[in-house]
Amino acid sequence: MPDPKKVEFIRKIYGPAKKASEESGMSLELILTQAALETGWGQKFLDGSNNAFNIKASGADGWKGKTRYYDVPEVINGKTVIKHEKFRVYDTIEDSINDRIKFLKGNKRYKGIFKEGVKGDFSKEVEEIAKAGYATDPKYQSLLHSVNSGSTMRAGIEAGKKLEATSIGKIEEKKTINSKSILDEISNIAQSETSQITNKIWPKEKTQSNNKESEIAAEKTSPGEKIILAAKSHFKPGKYEYGRSDSRSKNKSSNGKTDTSRLEEDADGDGLKGVDCSALVWRALKESGVPLTGLPSQAGFTTSSLFNGSAVTELAKKNFTPISKDKALEPGAMKPGDLMMFSGKSGQHVAIFEGYDKDGKAKFFGSQTSTGPASTYLQSWEWKKRFKGALRLKNNGNQEKVNAIEGKASEAANTVIPNKAAPTTPHNKKTSQTSSQKQADANAMAEKAKAKQHADAEAAKQKAAEQAKAKQRADAEAAKQKAAEQAKAKQRADAEAAKQKAAEQAKAKQRADAEAVKQKAAEQAKAKQRADAEAVKQKAAEQAKAKQRADAEAVKQKAAEQAKAKQHADTEAVKQKAAEQAKAKQHVDAEAVKQKETEQAQTKIEAAGKKEPAQPKQQAAAKPAQKQPAQAKPAQPTGPVNLDAQLAQLAALLGQLNAALAPLAKPIQITVDVQNGNIVAAVNTANSQQQRRS
Repeated sequence: MPDPKKVEFIRKIYGPAKKASEESGMSLELILTQAALETGWGQKFLDGSNNAFNIKASGADGWKGKTRYYDVPEVINGKTVIKHEKFRVYDTIEDSINDRIKFLKGNKRYKGIFKEGVKGDFSKEVEEIAKAGYATDPKYQSLLHSVNSGSTMRAGIEAGKKLEATSIGKIEEKKTINSKSILDEISNIAQSETSQITNKIWPKEKTQSNNKESEIAAEKTSPGEKIILAAKSHFKPGKYEYGRSDSRSKNKSSNGKTDTSRLEEDADGDGLKGVDCSALVWRALKESGVPLTGLPSQAGFTTSSLFNGSAVTELAKKNFTPISKDKALEPGAMKPGDLMMFSGKSGQHVAIFEGYDKDGKAKFFGSQTSTGPASTYLQSWEWKKRFKGALRLKNNGNQEKVNAIEGKASEAANTVIPNKAAPTTPHNKKTSQTSSQKQADANAMAEKAKAKQHADAEAAKQKAAEQAKAKQRADAEAAKQKAAEQAKAKQRADAEAAKQKAAEQAKAKQRADAEAVKQKAAEQAKAKQRADAEAVKQKAAEQAKAKQRADAEAVKQKAAEQAKAKQHADTEAVKQKAAEQAKAKQHVDAEAVKQKETEQAQTKIEAAGKKEPAQPKQQAAAKPAQKQPAQAKPAQPTGPVNLDAQLAQLAALLGQLNAALAPLAKPIQITVDVQNGNIVAAVNTANSQQQRRS
């Protein structure tokens, strides 16, 4: 539950803070929230200083206003000490708030608070204050948000609004310009002037006349007018947008959508609070102070609380008088503050009647989808088609009472004072004549006074009319100037919105470009990965082929080496065989020579004794010699052998040996046959007449 003392502090400074907010553009929430934090909700408010932010005074800050010393606690190195410090003193709280805003504006450090698009937006202002290092507490930003959204602050603001409504309601109401208010003002001035003159002549009537004039003045502002004034005072331009929970509609806000809140909250964070038509009417009824029976909360109040189509509800019947569509559309039929009912295919709508313009066009104020809280005209075909009638407060009609009071006042003013004749007696005849003369003189004076009164009243009425016209022109000029300022403000806001949108688009493009670069890098990485994998695969294939070739070459080389070794072995074998054959032949030949020599010696011996028997032996010995080449055995000559023949036979054998060795001197050619990586044949083509093929 909110602390009453804290609520009272916010209520007390609400009015000055609101005025400073409107003049500077700084959000009301920031002014109130910082004041609450700096003074501990007023508990640390320095008595007699009106210093809403406890700002110190020093020679360096250029402060030339009033000052005063106070003993205040401060935390130094974790310990609380009392220090005697000098603080600024202001005549009013409003002066304190304005001085602080002046300080912030004059300090470049805080210029971000007053930038277009930031100024007036509490969340963005708090962010800029935090960036500027306003406080050393790292939690200062979150503290501001917490205080602003708390129930104590909300209760204090509501209390401040009520105080403001009761104190300046009538002053604000006079700002409304229409023909009825001007005529009322003329009438009041004329009655005031007439009353002053009449009271000089008839003092006895003074009290009665003053009471009647006071009653008329008090009745001047009707409850209905209070409703429309409360609505326009609360829902100021640039602060609100249309709100509905589904946020499906489009508008001209920075995000292009209506707010998801209908209860005066900025749910989508675009700086505009959402409010729908029924929530606006509820707030106007509440702020106006008009007593109503059975009015629910804002969340529970909808158009269906008042009407469904053309049928009004019990709540509406208790507090309002229904007016039919045909009656309401009659010229001048509706009064300011009448609730206008609309219904159609798109749903129901409720608004507050403002008045008629100079052309007699009906104007109303409500929260529309495209504009949010704004004024519009009933003259458009669509609005007339949907219009179902109006609801008028049961105590909103006071014209009859005013007319009755004015009639009595006029009757009293035009009444001639009756002659009061004194009784005639013999003793007072002279006195009676004197009294009659005096009465006649009084009547003559009364007639003159009455004529003067009429002339003065006409002059006063004319003067009041001229003043009213001058005021109307001044108000029109002020309204024109305000419209121009609002147009400029809107232009600046649109420019800022366009700038912000461009910045957001640039950021979006930057993010998109970064994402594209990231994606391209990822694709390049994947491509490189695939290329590397393909290269590794290709390298492995090449290595396998190289290994296969190396293995084939090794097999080929091994086969060649084996062929060479075989060739060498064959050559050695042939050579050895030839040597052995030569040795054997040499041995045979030697044996043959020896045999021959022996036989020759024997023959000689026998010839010396017996020559004839030696011939048969020689023929017998010749026979084995003929078989020797076939059997390769040493012949056993039985007689003398011709040495030349034996040498010729040896030469023939050597020729055969050379012929056999000749092929071995040619280059070796090896043919390798490979199938599925396996060597299936290795053939020496020089020594083989047949190759294996597959």
